[in-house]
Amino acid sequence: SGRYKEAVADFTKAIELLPASAPPLSGRGLAYLATGKAHAAIRDFSRAVTADARFATAYRNRAEARLKVGQVAEAIEDLSRALAF
Repeated sequence: SGRYKEAVADFTKAIELLPASAPPLSGRGLAYLATGKAHAAIRDFSRAVTADARFATAYRNRAEARLKVGQVAEAIEDLSRALAF
């Protein structure tokens, strides 16, 4: 868990430098997801797909996070979007 906290801090620094860049947002989302913070992960993955609507990895990861919080229909929609790219 400590390494994920470090990852969150590192990705947060990257986001401060590149606030409209999808990869660091998605990376921080994965770190949040790994520590059980699915809602925070969903927020970051959503920001990532807003920054880059063709970033399939963020849709796939958001689907996983949405499944963890019971948002099944939304997760299916995200997986469909990820497969479209």
